[in-house]
Formats: sequence, C-alpha cells, structure tokens
Amino acid sequence: MITVPVSPMEYVWAEKLAEIRNDKAEHTNRKFTGRHSNFDIHLMGILGEMAFSKMSGLQLDTTKRLNGDTSDFIYQQCKIEIKTRGISDHVPTPDLLVRPQYAHSHLYVLAWWNKRDHLKVNLIGYCAQERLIKNVTHATGHVRYIVNHGELSPIDKLIDRIRAVKMDGKHVEATRT
Repeated sequence: MITVPVSPMEYVWAEKLAEIRNDKAEHTNRKFTGRHSNFDIHLMGILGEMAFSKMSGLQLDTTKRLNGDTSDFIYQQCKIEIKTRGISDHVPTPDLLVRPQYAHSHLYVLAWWNKRDHLKVNLIGYCAQERLIKNVTHATGHVRYIVNHGELSPIDKLIDRIRAVKMDGKHVEATRT
C-alpha cells in the first residue's frame, strides 16, 4: 500500500471538478452504493485518480464526459482504471468491485479514501482484467466482479514499472509515504 498526501489546494480543486461531474445527469444511478452521495462518489474517484497520477507520473485527465469514461489512464496502449472506495467503519480495508458493464480496462487499481482524514489517499493494489473477471459474484442480486484486497498485486510493482520508463524526455520522480 502507498499512502499519497493530498494538499488542501488539491482537495479544493478535486471538489470543484466533482461538482462539475456531479452536474452531469447521465451519471445518476450509475454508482454502487447508497451510503455516499453522487458528489462523494465523484470526489472519491477524482482523488483516487489524482493519487495515482502523482505516484505514477501519468497525466490526470480532467475531461468532462457526459457518459463517463472507459479508462482513467492509458499507458503504452494499456488502459488503467482507478476504482476508489470510501472507508466504512465496518470494513477495515475495502475490496475491488467492478460491474461487468464497466470492465473495459486492462488493469484495475484499488484506491481507498477516508472522508474523515480527507487529505490522503491509499493506493492498495491492482489486478489485470483477466484476473478480475474470474472473480464473479451474484451478491444481493447484482452481478459484480470482486477481488479481495489481499489478493491484489502490490501497487509498488505497477508504479515502479511505469516510473522506470522515461516520460516526456525525463525520468518521473515521486515519493512513497
């Protein structure tokens, strides 16, 4: 796991982008949970993407799409999707959840954000699409892919692989906390 700090300025920026994304009617009723508002879901997603961007050196896409996206990052033709979960008092570390209709990417990264400690995001781990689709469940009448957080590949491996490549003519540096 890598803990990525979020500055107060970055947090305010993420809130503004979440407001813009939340205003898109097409996003309503697309999300998993009733525990978080649509705004919170967008904010969590943006913060997870921001944390991954900071650690990997890949550029964060701030494009506002009416119908969402099929991946958050593309690295050497590999689509990477960041799935950010909110902390829950009864779940110490969340698992990776993806609906089959949104399983378009090659890699899935699990990020974890705590609203009470909102200036940090934890990058938990990742898995490939092939592994994800082997973990189908029919819980509560919904088909979902669920990978236990302990079964994910270490996020350090993915970050190191991406950072090892020179991007824009220079080596990307980032720090782990």
